[in-house]
Amino acid sequence: MSRSEIVFATTNRTKRTVFQYAWENAGLHELYELKMLTDFPEVEFPDIPEDSGTFAGDALTKAVTYAELLNLPCIAQDRGFVFDALDWPGTLSKEAFTGDQHMHYAEGNTWEEKYAIFVENARKMLEKIEGKDRSMTVVQGMALAWPGEDPIAEEVRTPGKAHTEVVADIDGPGMFDWFFIPDGHGFTEPMSRQGTQDEVDQFEAKHFYPVSPRILSRLQKRA
Repeated sequence: MSRSEIVFATTNRTKRTVFQYAWENAGLHELYELKMLTDFPEVEFPDIPEDSGTFAGDALTKAVTYAELLNLPCIAQDRGFVFDALDWPGTLSKEAFTGDQHMHYAEGNTWEEKYAIFVENARKMLEKIEGKDRSMTVVQGMALAWPGEDPIAEEVRTPGKAHTEVVADIDGPGMFDWFFIPDGHGFTEPMSRQGTQDEVDQFEAKHFYPVSPRILSRLQKRA
């Protein structure tokens, strides 16, 4: 039986890796042929603003836009974190975390240059909660859009706390890996100290970034 095509709407290499693990964990690789935006080099994809105010809302905008453009079902993901001690609505943490660099990387910048910027911004983030409650939540927004059907979106939340320092041992899927300590796993150090890059990717695919429940149910019913 041939598998239907479906697109994971990102060009981010680390998101692709973690999502692929989550996709396989859910058994969806047996039901669908998963494509990435890079599989459509002939298509000029637009820049999509991330201004809905929620992680699920930003994912929904991306999924709907790409589904209409490609005439294929699309899944999109948007993720970030929230510090309990800071009064940040929705996705403001993304802008605060990456500063002016978030949307303005020049093509000529090397990964090493970007990495150094992210490390510095991670340190600035921890300075914002110095002496405050260190509770935080990692949020995954996920959306599924099928051409001609009503899209769906939801969020998966993982509670934890922020370490007192940035431990930039790996360039993980979320730079908050360098300070995030999830609840319920007995960790006392950030995710970047919990194994190799691949081990951390697999752990996060299972616990932080799974294929979310409503979207998984819809995909299973449509297969």
